[in-house]
Amino acid sequence: MKLLRHPALALVRGMIAAGGCWLAPLPLIYPMVTTGEWSVARVLFAVLFAVLGPLIGRVIARATLASWRNRQPSTPPAV
Repeated sequence: MKLLRHPALALVRGMIAAGGCWLAPLPLIYPMVTTGEWSVARVLFAVLFAVLGPLIGRVIARATLASWRNRQPSTPPAV
């Protein structure tokens, strides 16, 4: 399955990870916005996820791309 190790898929995986980290704090933010119950801990969690999301996505994409570049080419069997 060479398609699963393609560099473009690495970028997609990184974007999915970043999006997941951006969506994770929604249960924390929703009560603050709707009811006005602001909390320092909730705000810090939301900011933490917003900052870490793109960083985690970038790490996943870079690691996958690096492994793609460093893989050994398969040599055909000698006849």
